[in-house]
Amino acid sequence: MSGTSPRDGSSRLRLQVNLQANPGAQPTMLLSFVSAEGRGYVIESSAVLDAPRWQPVAEFPTATRASELKANLPLPSITAASFYRIRVR
Repeated sequence: MSGTSPRDGSSRLRLQVNLQANPGAQPTMLLSFVSAEGRGYVIESSAVLDAPRWQPVAEFPTATRASELKANLPLPSITAASFYRIRVR
């Protein structure tokens, strides 16, 4: 579904997360991954894993070719849980 091949162990959707300190501003996290041709993606967030509805926080249109996608998101509060997922369209 994500455009990966189940027969190729090196074919995977690999998400990289980099935390970024922003002096004088809220810290952020940079999420990046390589898209598959013909797929669109939505990054969603929720405070609980079994939530019936997740909130979209970044959307990427259908890719015409494989390319690196990036989303710079506010870092959640240390006292509140936040979960993220990538939904493939």
